[in-house]
Amino acid sequence: MQDRLKLESEKLARSWMQHESARLRDYLVAGVEDPRINLQSLFSRHFLLRAFTEDRFVDLMEQEYRFASVMNWLIQRRQRLENIEELEEILHALRRGSDNAEGLSIPQFVLGLGMPFGIFRVDRASSARLR
Repeated sequence: MQDRLKLESEKLARSWMQHESARLRDYLVAGVEDPRINLQSLFSRHFLLRAFTEDRFVDLMEQEYRFASVMNWLIQRRQRLENIEELEEILHALRRGSDNAEGLSIPQFVLGLGMPFGIFRVDRASSARLR
């Protein structure tokens, strides 16, 4: 490894090592950094996966993109809502397969995914979580 890159790697490691591992774990998978829904993370992972396996996992990759899209849409809705009842209305509409939740249009890509929205609940902290 070039000396410049080695020095940069050491500095980076020192920078991360000053934090507790639990804090880093939570930080690195929170919000937009969550590798399950961060499209840049998905693109990078899929680029490497295709390099090693060609198109063997293309169907799984497509489902990952769809899941991330739906979750990002839900997160954006949650951030714009004024109260918890609005999020509950959206979840109720999704469980019914409705394309409308009290005037809010639900995009086809959300409905077309076929996600089991029955596994979600809305807690009083205004976040969608798995039961």
